[in-house]
Amino acid sequence: MSLLFLIPLVISLGLAYLVLENSHDEIAKLAASAAIVSLIVCLLFSPWQLQLLLLMWVVTSTRRFSLPNQNKFR
Repeated sequence: MSLLFLIPLVISLGLAYLVLENSHDEIAKLAASAAIVSLIVCLLFSPWQLQLLLLMWVVTSTRRFSLPNQNKFR
């Protein structure tokens, strides 16, 4: 499995961190939005095994948080 899909994500998150650390105006919002778009693109280009693992994690974590009262009746 090639990890080349992580290179744009790491670069954008690193640059967004540097901009957010040194700036507090509109450019910081722009850097954060660019990092979010890069995260979405990175997830689109990631291998299907990683996408499946992420999907299983999301499904199990949302089930645990969305149904907290059903454990009382069992």
